[in-house]
Amino acid sequence: MGSSIIVPIDGSSNALAALEEATRLSHQLDCPLVLVNVQHRIETLHTKMFFSKTDIHQYQQELAEKALEDALQQLEGKGISYEEIVRIGYPIHEICEVAKEMEASYIVIGSRGRGPLKGQVFGSVSMGVLQEAECPVIVVKKK
Repeated sequence: MGSSIIVPIDGSSNALAALEEATRLSHQLDCPLVLVNVQHRIETLHTKMFFSKTDIHQYQQELAEKALEDALQQLEGKGISYEEIVRIGYPIHEICEVAKEMEASYIVIGSRGRGPLKGQVFGSVSMGVLQEAECPVIVVKKK
């Protein structure tokens, strides 16, 4: 088995609850955390007409930094080794791909933050990760 715990971070309180659980698991297993933020691909014909590739990339980086901000504060002073990875693409695929590349021990993900109707219409990243991941997945529901 691998040697890291993947924690998808989208800036939601559900992701922070997952990070809290992943922190406990990290202490028990003595393995680092990998915080993964996935930004949706927003380069389209129309955005390219008005914004440069550099501007789009910079905007996505700013969104990722904002999403990771509270998670980084939560880890501050806990003495846990971690790294941050930002990917562009489809969240389910990118999260599972990072886990596969790193031969992760676990993915610890927050349960969906949307209501049941929005979840059915837009899908649930946690459900998709459960189905696609090749390692164990822990879904944490916010208390």
